[in-house]
Amino acid sequence: MIRPTPIVLGLSLSLATASSLLAQPLANQGFTADLVRGAAPTETAKPTLEFESGSGVSGFGGCNRFNATYQTRLVRQRVSRAARARNPKRRKVETVQQLTFSKIGATRMFCGKLMEEEQRFFGALQETRRFRLRDGVLSLMDSRNRVVARLKPGVAKEEP
Repeated sequence: MIRPTPIVLGLSLSLATASSLLAQPLANQGFTADLVRGAAPTETAKPTLEFESGSGVSGFGGCNRFNATYQTRLVRQRVSRAARARNPKRRKVETVQQLTFSKIGATRMFCGKLMEEEQRFFGALQETRRFRLRDGVLSLMDSRNRVVARLKPGVAKEEP
């Protein structure tokens, strides 16, 4: 019987960990919104997202708790000639990190004006098609690469 050496085991664990991070780059992380559709949320009711290790996500919409499912995917796409003309250093093909939310469900407390902000946040989640995670800041983008929400690392305390 052949036994793998500790070096081989370490290498296989490192590759498995790297593969897992690429497959689920948001898993086990929490974020607090500081921008939703171009506006800062009310200081006392900032929406949050808490990604689980599977495909679940939960959080606070600004008034109500919610949960949903999410899916991430790495996709290669062609960059248009116009985009390359604006930035000649861009490659012809780039890797894009896709993100979609589905099955969004929330509690139904009434919170007055905060409900409008919460609906804006839920709308941003439904429009999300891509994401960028840079320096810990999560940017959610729509299909035209417009930022619909920006979230900072960490989860703020809820105060409906």
